[in-house]
Amino acid sequence: MKHLLTALIYSLLASSAFAHPGSHNDVHGMSGFVRHFLDSPFHIALLAGAVLSVFAVVLYLFFARKPQV
Repeated sequence: MKHLLTALIYSLLASSAFAHPGSHNDVHGMSGFVRHFLDSPFHIALLAGAVLSVFAVVLYLFFARKPQV
């Protein structure tokens, strides 16, 4: 579990390595951020990956603590 959390933290810290081309000059305020985030397939894939990763960790923790019969 420590290795999984370490890998997750390192992958989040290295997010600039996966940045998409283009500038972020058009992002002003929260509405601009949301519009930019939802218009970009790169950001949607990043969000889906983050949600799936959290879901996988929660499932792992749930089933790891369940007593074996």
